[in-house]
Amino acid sequence: MKKLISLLFLCMALLFGFCGQAMASESSSPFFIIDTDTGQWNSYDAKWSNNPNIPQMDVPPVVQKGRLLVPIRWFADVVKFQTSWDPASQEITLSGSRVIKMTVGSNQATVDGKPIVLDVPPQIISGRTMVPLRFISEAFGYQVYYNPDYGIRNGGRPEVWVTYYTVLTAEEHRKLYEPDTTNFELVGPRYNDGGGLNIYHLKANGETPRHNRLGDSLIQVLSMQGIPRSVYTGEEWVEFYRIKNLPPDWSGKIMYEDCFNSFGAGSEFYYHFIFTKGVLTEVEICV
Repeated sequence: MKKLISLLFLCMALLFGFCGQAMASESSSPFFIIDTDTGQWNSYDAKWSNNPNIPQMDVPPVVQKGRLLVPIRWFADVVKFQTSWDPASQEITLSGSRVIKMTVGSNQATVDGKPIVLDVPPQIISGRTMVPLRFISEAFGYQVYYNPDYGIRNGGRPEVWVTYYTVLTAEEHRKLYEPDTTNFELVGPRYNDGGGLNIYHLKANGETPRHNRLGDSLIQVLSMQGIPRSVYTGEEWVEFYRIKNLPPDWSGKIMYEDCFNSFGAGSEFYYHFIFTKGVLTEVEICV
């Protein structure tokens, strides 16, 4: 039992350490969505929403060997990191919570001095230095998701999501959007106006798609579910990156989301884990 508890605390430390890397700069935008065809993007972080001055790509992204390349200057402007360029060696340095060094045309890169082999090297295209988005994002602790089918905001074109939180997979979305009666029970409509939204609760002997059960600790849930999008403080929902950690005996709600039914996709969905003194007491889905 002691070994299990130690392992859970280690998982938690790694989880929050990972999240802390991503959130090294509060001036950065921790969540944005990119149209892979046009390079137009948006963020639901408050400082970017409805902001006409948000930096946009002046050349569209390029897909090579399944990797999306974006202008490094644009990425640095969005996340508020520093870039430098050595024209003699064509070496690029991106500095934030870590230091990344890359060279145009080379698959060799370093992250804090550690060598990394890239699938696709940086390139100069249309006068702009283009770098692989997934590599630079994940190096700084962000998570990257390719969303090929649900680009509601952009006419159905594929999107790439870059987030500070763990996005539900497409398989999880399917399971949660039509909850099975083995694990979840219908407790009633969310509204009494015939709006069609229903609320489901996890049964006493049920489990979530990631195998969490009622009675699990907060540490267990976070280690299995990943980083939540938001936390309910008792008065309002707050993005998790603004809080960064929760005490083991915390009481309240955390929320997970997906990129298949969120933000303007035409219907409402939420997935809440509710804790009392650090113990999971309810899992709620609204679809």
